[in-house]
Amino acid sequence: MGSWRNVAFVQTDQLDRVESELLALVMERGRRRVQPTQRAPPARDAMQYGSGDEVRRWGIAGFPGAPGWTVVRTAPFELLLQGEQPLISRLAMRLKAAAFQYNLYDSTSQFLYEVDEAGRIEKSGFVGGSDPYRYGAPLTEERYAVRFHAIDVAPVADWASKAMPEARVETRLREEEQDLLHWLEQHGATRNEDSPAGWQTWSVHPARVIRGLTTEASRLLPMEDFIDAAMVTVFGGANRQHCDNRFLFEVLITHGPMPLDGFAFYAEAN
Repeated sequence: MGSWRNVAFVQTDQLDRVESELLALVMERGRRRVQPTQRAPPARDAMQYGSGDEVRRWGIAGFPGAPGWTVVRTAPFELLLQGEQPLISRLAMRLKAAAFQYNLYDSTSQFLYEVDEAGRIEKSGFVGGSDPYRYGAPLTEERYAVRFHAIDVAPVADWASKAMPEARVETRLREEEQDLLHWLEQHGATRNEDSPAGWQTWSVHPARVIRGLTTEASRLLPMEDFIDAAMVTVFGGANRQHCDNRFLFEVLITHGPMPLDGFAFYAEAN
């Protein structure tokens, strides 16, 4: 079984304002705030598998990420992206701050949904799962590789380079992957001990990967080992361990306590 991730980042450190604007947005969608009691993990729940307005109860949480960024988690997991006027776009316009959500589907596909402070949407990658058309027609071949088009990653990448100089993401590759090997050699990567099966093992600073996602090199970078790991390491900052989908189950799906400073609220359809 592969890995899954659904995590959003907003380019602001005003956590209280992110919470208040998200609450206002969901109330404008005809919802009211509720405080459900903690429950056992359900076998199959609409908060995980449902979509948008068809789900009676929504859960939204937020906490600090890297300096200047707030992490947002939702159940349903792609709630921010759903509907004719996606919440992530309306939130960006209200905050006048860029935002994005990164999704990894079973380690086989990935999708990047960005909005700038004016609400302009950019999409790249491929939507996995049972409904690949849920965010419009499949992207053209030029957009198959996840790549930043609306987010200025330079400040957060610079911060990560200085604040976490020892951080690394690691992958294995074959000698035939010459383009990726060339990129690694040019960007300060380290070759570690090769695997017994003959794979080369390389590691590089995650900030290098994030910068690479603004260039043509994005088509070369390994999905789970580099891109997924770098996203949460750089943008999640000190709270990167809470950017995994286990948080969604332990907090939002089961209505459990927040394991760190931040907010969590629930809203039900009237």
